[in-house]
Amino acid sequence: MGKAQSWLQVTNNGASVLGPALAATLLIWLPATQLIWGCALGFALSATGVLGLTRGAAPAASPLAGNRALLPELRVGLGALLAQPILLRLVGLAMLVNLIVGLALATAAPMTLGLFGQSDQTLASVQLTMGLISIGAFLLMPWLLRRVAVYWIGQLAFLLILAGGLIMATAPSFGWYLLGCGLSYGLCGLFNVFIRTERLHWIAEQQRGRVISLMVLLNQLSLPLAGLIIALLGDRVAVQEIFLMASLVCALGYLLLYRTLADAAHTRTLPEPTQPVASSRR
Repeated sequence: MGKAQSWLQVTNNGASVLGPALAATLLIWLPATQLIWGCALGFALSATGVLGLTRGAAPAASPLAGNRALLPELRVGLGALLAQPILLRLVGLAMLVNLIVGLALATAAPMTLGLFGQSDQTLASVQLTMGLISIGAFLLMPWLLRRVAVYWIGQLAFLLILAGGLIMATAPSFGWYLLGCGLSYGLCGLFNVFIRTERLHWIAEQQRGRVISLMVLLNQLSLPLAGLIIALLGDRVAVQEIFLMASLVCALGYLLLYRTLADAAHTRTLPEPTQPVASSRR
């Protein structure tokens, strides 16, 4: 599963390399506003892929399988999620990561163009650097998986993402900011591999669709929250101070969640108890 999730993330992050590289090239001839049309075309083309998702899939188990009611399905998923507190802690950990990543995405332009006075092409290079770091990290993934568990890869990724947030909060120059931004966003994929692999161990197979979809929804809530924070505080509080406060919140949250997550991972990896062997005496 770890390897499969790694390949999915390579595909995802590969686009984050090619997209900014193409944008930086097109900015030489086109104004930035016209690139929006290219983005719209890309989204439209990718949306057509949905049409082929059911091709070759197994037929539904029953005629009603494709017409399930929304609210009952949500209740079932929520009940299964609440029944496993470890899943809620995984959601909390993912929300902390997405808070840092969301702030990085929301402030890339003002930090690059405003605070550090760089050009539009340099802004595109920020996204390119994020993607290159993520691809480099995934090239190491097979080597890492042979030596350490996915759990420890996830913990290392979280700490490096947090370190990236602290670097952005204290960066004295654009180079330091670029390093922090690359760490926070570039290693987010490794953390995703951990989350997506770990949660499968705690969800019954027949409930995975309901529970995982709900977990993804909750995980993503901190992305718009990051944008809202910038919208409300960006003109009154320095962006780097916002990064510092968010990084401290994430560090505190990690300290509160770490022990439970570590205990759960240890319990899950314990060997099964052996059955007592019957005596040969009569």
